[in-house]
This record gives sequence, C-alpha cells and structure tokens, in this order.
Amino acid sequence: GILRFGFDLFDETLLDPKFGVAGWVSEAFEQILEFYPAFKKTDRAHVIRTYRDGSKTTWMQIFILYLILVGDYGIYWEDNLLPDAKFIRYRGKTFDEADKKVDTIRMELITNQKLIRVFGEMTPTFKEVKRLKLRDNVKLMMLKNGKVIRPFGLNQPSRGDNIRGMRPDIDINDDVEDNKNTKTESLREHNYNDVIGDQFGGIKDNGMLINILNLVHPDAMGAKFIKNPDIWRIQDHTATKFIVDPDTGEETEVSDWERRFSVSYYKKLERFFTRNGKYHIFRREYYNEIISEMEYKLIYFNGKYVRREGHNWLEVEQPDGSKKLINCFIVVSADPAISEDKRASDSAIVVNAF
Repeated sequence: GILRFGFDLFDETLLDPKFGVAGWVSEAFEQILEFYPAFKKTDRAHVIRTYRDGSKTTWMQIFILYLILVGDYGIYWEDNLLPDAKFIRYRGKTFDEADKKVDTIRMELITNQKLIRVFGEMTPTFKEVKRLKLRDNVKLMMLKNGKVIRPFGLNQPSRGDNIRGMRPDIDINDDVEDNKNTKTESLREHNYNDVIGDQFGGIKDNGMLINILNLVHPDAMGAKFIKNPDIWRIQDHTATKFIVDPDTGEETEVSDWERRFSVSYYKKLERFFTRNGKYHIFRREYYNEIISEMEYKLIYFNGKYVRREGHNWLEVEQPDGSKKLINCFIVVSADPAISEDKRASDSAIVVNAF
C-alpha cells in the first residue's frame, strides 16, 4: 500500500520510477506497519539501521504523508485498524534540519497536483506555541484535517509535548546523530537518555517510535540499540549482502538497490575510499561497521597549570616521563545563546581555554 502510494503520487517529485525501490524499504515498512490490538508502544519501538544514499529521509517523508492523508480513511494491517496518527514529531540532528525536511512535506501538500486531485486542497498553516514551563517555542505544521507535525532537533527538549490535549502518536528520529553530537561520552549518554527517557516516555501508550540511522560511533545510539534486540525491533541493512544458494552452497554478493547502485559501483567506491586511506569510512557509511575505534578516541595529555615568573604555564608529562613547560594564555568567555529568540537557551555556555 505505501509503495503504491509513493510511486503513484510522487513519481514526478520525490521518486524516480526507473530506479525502483531499495530492498530495505519493503522490509522496514512491513515491520513498521505491523499492528495488533494488544500492541503497545513497547511493541512498536523500531530501529532501522541502513546505509548512505539509501533514500531514508525520502521514504520517511512519504510515510508521514501516508499517515496524515491515507490515515483519514484507515490504514489496516490484516484486519486490524492502526491507531490514527494525529500528532507526529519529526526529529533531526538540529531544528533547522528537521524544519527543512518538514518543509518538503509542506511543498508536496501545496504543489503536488496528483496529491491535491486525490485528497483535496490541504494547504497547511504554521503556528508557534510558547511552552512556559520549558521556556521555549514550538513550531507546528497544522493541517485542515486536524493533523499536527512538529519538527525538532536532538538538541531540543522532547519532554512536555501536549498539543491540543494530544500526546505524540508517532515519533521519527531521522539520522539524528553525527560526528559533532557524539564527540564525547557525556553527549552520547545525553542523546541516549533523552530518546529512551523523555521522548519515548512522552509518546502515547499505543504510539510508535522509529529510529532510522547510520552508525556514526561505536558507542552512539545505533550501537547501543543493536545490543538490545529484546527491547527494540531491529533491522540491519547494508549496501550489499551475500546470499547462499541452498543447492550448491555458493555465495553471491548482491546489491540492496540493484537498479540504482550495482555491486560493481560499490566495488569502485570501496577502491576510491581505500586509495584515499579512508577504507574505515566506507565500511561505516555503507555497512554500519566500525573497523577501528582509534579515530574516536579523544587525544589528551596529563598535565597541570602552574604560575611561574609572572607567566602562565602548562606542565605536560611526556611519553618518557619527563615534564615540559608550555607558555600559555588563559581565555575565559561566555556565550548566553540568546541571539535568536525562537531557539534561545537560558543556560550560559562558559568556555575556558588555554
């Protein structure tokens, strides 16, 4: 149903029919759309690990359009009617990234003539809501049929969303982590705690959480999720895979999206990365595999600050055990982060640097 919806209505905008669909898409939505009356949100907590250039965001945008439009007429798994998704939150790395993705959905509702002919005029409106307790603003896209979509970033609080008396029905975390927001252990722990705590806790009892992602760090959410298959409904997709002939036992490598990226293309891509000394990046981006954890280790020195002869020094321990003095300046600055009203923070960032 969702594949027909996508190719029938978005073949001139979001999708190119000549490329068909990646293998992960069918498998992912078969799992995501499964529903039985006894299901709670713990039965609908999904982790879809896939690969770069696999059209993750495009299919998440189509899925949201499917929920807010086809959902008015009922979406069924077998004979079971899925809960209506009236309030959807779409999360990106930052608010701006999520907002751009939601804007693509808005443009489809406004300009896609096929969509308008089938579902009627659905021009959305935007509204900003002030959450006094959390001291921030929330941007909402509101449709005439009462559906609400909220874009927000991983750096924004997920607690306290209750719009028009509605708690979120479906949350989608679309590649929310990157090298920047997973740089330190405290950042990674904060990301994980926010998603499984405030975000998952705030979803309706029979709601759904979808985490669709690439692996960016050996201790990031994508790695932590995969260690708990009894909690998360996990799928792990790679750019290519090996299938075994049951009769001969021979292995053949096949592409997950043969009509767009052949196995020979990935072999060329592998050579390109390898010759540039970046084979580990290729394996991470297309196979969710960490070759070496050394690149993720923070480089630091054992040392201490000393004041001598009217100057500031760092006394740094060398590999041979000796001490080296490095002359330095101390810089202290404060950024209260209040330059933008809409995404202001009342916490001051204090930077101390040598």
